[in-house]
Amino acid sequence: MRKSLLCGVAAAAVMMVIAGPADAAADPPVSSMFYDWSGFYVGGQLGVGQANFSSRNEGGSASQFNANVLGLSGFTGGVHGGFNWKFDQFLAGIEGDVNFAGWKDSALAPTTADEGGRGRVDLLASVRGRLGFLVNDRTLLYATGGVAFTNADFTSIRDVGTGKVNFNNVGGVVGAGVEMLVSENVSVRAQGLYYIFNQTKSMSSGKFPEAAAGDFGRFKDAFVVSIGVSWHFNSML
Repeated sequence: MRKSLLCGVAAAAVMMVIAGPADAAADPPVSSMFYDWSGFYVGGQLGVGQANFSSRNEGGSASQFNANVLGLSGFTGGVHGGFNWKFDQFLAGIEGDVNFAGWKDSALAPTTADEGGRGRVDLLASVRGRLGFLVNDRTLLYATGGVAFTNADFTSIRDVGTGKVNFNNVGGVVGAGVEMLVSENVSVRAQGLYYIFNQTKSMSSGKFPEAAAGDFGRFKDAFVVSIGVSWHFNSML
């Protein structure tokens, strides 16, 4: 799934970059003074993504459930906002976003009918810096990275009960995208973000019935590709 998502965002990026020069050739030349990426912007995005968990239960016995079998993936939707500074053909900025996911899945271990796990990801958010290069007045290629946040949990299912661990610590995020001004104040974008959490929570010490020493749940990472629209408050001088 990750390969197909990457191919999709790459194709969108190429089309947007090609469209920029094509539009410039079709329309009368426009001075860069009319288009200014600097200033505040807000917008929304829709996308798809996936998340990866791992786990260990019953001390790694034959009935251990492997959380990698969970298919945590689906659609996302959210909002973003930020501020840009433009320096000739370069751009620096800061952006915050929230993606609501609602991904969930559960499965049983292959060797038993009462051992398994359940994962859920409700939210992925970030505060990131952006560094970009303006291919022309309207088309921006950029890299981004910063701090990530999540609201997720993992539940181990046992014949004697269940035990849940919550993941709400801070992680990291990196990504890249392409953005194009389609009017004086409106831009569209295609973006990919890779969230790195690698958060491990112990299931022992009374958090889980009959948990063995070293049993854990781990939220490893997540990946989201999205398309979005932004309104720029200062894009036309």
